[in-house]
Amino acid sequence: MNPPVPELQIPAAPAHSGATVPLPRTAPGALIRTTLLSLPAEPGPAALFRAALAELVVLEGRLTALAPELGDALYASRADHTEDFHRDVVLPLRRAVHNGREPRPALLRRLDSLPDRLPELRDWLGARSRRAELLTALRTGTAPALAAGRSVLAGLCREDSFLRAASFTSADLLRAVMRAGEGLEDRRARKEEAGV
Repeated sequence: MNPPVPELQIPAAPAHSGATVPLPRTAPGALIRTTLLSLPAEPGPAALFRAALAELVVLEGRLTALAPELGDALYASRADHTEDFHRDVVLPLRRAVHNGREPRPALLRRLDSLPDRLPELRDWLGARSRRAELLTALRTGTAPALAAGRSVLAGLCREDSFLRAASFTSADLLRAVMRAGEGLEDRRARKEEAGV
């Protein structure tokens, strides 16, 4: 057993009952490095994209939670309509809900007054409609959000403190950071982007 090194001994913190509790020690030879960067505010397109994505996650959870209740309500509604309507509309809708699939548009056009009679279906259809809006917003907002994020990344990669920290890590990382700071958009820059 090695004797304790006096300069590495940390004084113990007093405990509530008067006894001392030893503090955790940093291993000798461990290098701890922090780099202070001033992170800019999230650009508008990226913030909108992130908000839409967060709302989509919540909405997907809501749709998942609504599915069993809606399936039960569709099953219980059998007495409220004809056998043909049940077979041609309600059963395919119930299968789509159970399997988490999008019902066919032709099926949704044939719902007639079913959403008025089943509040669960009305809620589910509203959530599906909002989901479609969010997916459209995410598709159109992806490119502007990526461009805004890349411009922020390029700005961070041009900061001296970040370049200094990258230079101590590895030469490959430093080259990637410098390429990202230049704002290059070639295949190699896209490949290195994840590492930066």
